[in-house]
Amino acid sequence: MATKGTTSAETVEAPLRTNSAQNSIDRSKDPE
Repeated sequence: MATKGTTSAETVEAPLRTNSAQNSIDRSKDPE
């Protein structure tokens, strides 16, 4: 896991990567 010493860039990028993966899963499950 990330430590408290992570940079703000990593703090921002991690959730964005998670959201991107989740969005891809949602799209494949429920295509529009």
